[in-house]
Amino acid sequence: MEQSGDLDSEVSDPGQWARAVDQPGFQDNVSAHNVLSLMLRAQIPEVSIHLDRSGDSADRPYLLLVISSLSVELAQLRYGPAAQLTLSGLRLVDKLHSTNGGEYLELISTAQQRQLVSVLYRKVSPSCPEFSTVFHSVEQSLVMDIGTINVLFHRGAVLTLVKFLQYAGERLPSKALSVAVPSAAAAAPVAAPVPALTPAPAADGPPTPAGATRFSGSLRLQEVVARLCDTDSDFVEVKVTGAEVDGQLKANDKMILKASLSEFTMEDTSETTLYSKIISMEDDKLLELNVSLMTGGRSPLDTDQPVKPQGSVRLRVGRLHVLLLHKVVAEMQSFLAPFVAAELGGWAARQAERRLADGVAGVHRQAPTLSLSVQLHAPLLVIPAHSRSRETLLVNLGDLSVENLIKLKESPSRHVIDNIMIRLRDMQISRAMLSMSGDLEIIDPILAPTELRVDVQRAVSPAPAAVLPLSVSASLEMLHLDVAQSDVTLVYSVMSENLAEGRFSELLLSPPAEEGWRTFSPELAGPAAAGAPAVDELVSERLQVFLSGQARPETSVSVALDGAAIVLYEDGGAQAAESSSPARDEAHALLRCEVGEARLELEQYSDRSLSARATLHQLTLADARPDSPAAVKRCGRGGVKMMGDR
Repeated sequence: MEQSGDLDSEVSDPGQWARAVDQPGFQDNVSAHNVLSLMLRAQIPEVSIHLDRSGDSADRPYLLLVISSLSVELAQLRYGPAAQLTLSGLRLVDKLHSTNGGEYLELISTAQQRQLVSVLYRKVSPSCPEFSTVFHSVEQSLVMDIGTINVLFHRGAVLTLVKFLQYAGERLPSKALSVAVPSAAAAAPVAAPVPALTPAPAADGPPTPAGATRFSGSLRLQEVVARLCDTDSDFVEVKVTGAEVDGQLKANDKMILKASLSEFTMEDTSETTLYSKIISMEDDKLLELNVSLMTGGRSPLDTDQPVKPQGSVRLRVGRLHVLLLHKVVAEMQSFLAPFVAAELGGWAARQAERRLADGVAGVHRQAPTLSLSVQLHAPLLVIPAHSRSRETLLVNLGDLSVENLIKLKESPSRHVIDNIMIRLRDMQISRAMLSMSGDLEIIDPILAPTELRVDVQRAVSPAPAAVLPLSVSASLEMLHLDVAQSDVTLVYSVMSENLAEGRFSELLLSPPAEEGWRTFSPELAGPAAAGAPAVDELVSERLQVFLSGQARPETSVSVALDGAAIVLYEDGGAQAAESSSPARDEAHALLRCEVGEARLELEQYSDRSLSARATLHQLTLADARPDSPAAVKRCGRGGVKMMGDR
């Protein structure tokens, strides 16, 4: 399948450049001129590998690996080689552990399929006459198809397997070194060179034509079903369906990547739970990612068209419903604790902080100009009061869209500005009830849908010193919150009972310390601030830059809130609390709080200093009771300003 060589056409029509890569079959390797010179084929009906575990008294059967219908085909054609590997079944059986019925554990199993795994590789020289017709201008192609795989993640069995592999990895190299004899290599006769069956190509080979594909790769995964279980029974099932990854590397240093995922779900398989769906999908498809990138890395000012993007990123993400129940989170954390190093949390936090700092600094340096198109449906969070309660808090994180526009500026000198527009719409919080059919029904909205707008201006390097490298302007629409006594009670239950269940589960399920998975990376156990400069050195550097007058603003952030209106209600009795009304009853209003426009401005300078300014125009409290006996029903405050430097 031929890919368009013009980046403009790819940006305007993603279907042209993001189409799937060419996936030939093994019979498609032969053409009129690319004839077969040599072919080897091996077929094995079944391969069984038995591993025993040594003990003090005797060896015990441990692992059984069974591969069904293994087929390998190797071919040498006139203009390149080809290879294919297929197998129809795979089983990994643990004979040390057993189920409640006394059967062996099948850690990996597959259903009866014609082809479980199929791997195809071929290489065709560009000098082949049918290179652009039969082989679609693809020099190297790698295609892998994987069918349905069932995985049983038994905690004790997998932990034993990890320790067994660690022990084997430590012992096998030492055994190999002890068996090796240095003199044997010197005494061995030198083998005579074997004549080549086909003429060897030139050292460099023919050049790849412009617009052709140097390498094309494709991965297809039909379905993976993983069941997490402990000694008693399964408690979580994870399903991944329809994973696809396609990639191409063009002859003009262009890289194309396409990835998609149809389904990702996680379910609680226990029979006593009210909330069986831990992660579920709302849309038909979860993920679609298309990336096109020029790998040359030139500055936009060095090209004929500075405003032409050097690549394109298109992302579509469907909405997920995510259950936030601390009991489930604690059980998952306790289940995975033996497989995660104790130092991994601190190491990951330090790495994330370092990557964030490098990313912000990288914005000021050379970076490619990309055409962005992101449509992301943020997750819907389901937060129950506790595991036995049907009352939940629904937090809709909204719909995120990201687009950008590249502009060329001539003042103060010629430079390129990347304008990124971020919109987060329909953020909402509601109180809901789980029905007997398992559906969530909204009782009352708490936060009305609102929108966040963020505009980012990034100066693409190289840029004049007078141009601000990064400017961020954010604006949040008017917030309308209607809070009743039942809402406060629900939030209090979430903060107390929901979290308390997780702490109780941690005490019951926390594994002993000796079951931990040993850490191999010494970096994980390193100090948090290894190699970091002392505080006195940082202060001295900042003071020197300040006295020299070289400090200049590098980042400017402005956050504005249009305002907020908060109304507190009483429930109005048991009947009103249980009723499903689309809006609150003004007859039960207690207090109204109105916040005027608020603004926060931050500036970071080249010497790492920071200045901040906060402004609040108005704050008003009013008694909203219809028959209030209070003499003063309204009080307010004018504008407030705060400034600070660090």
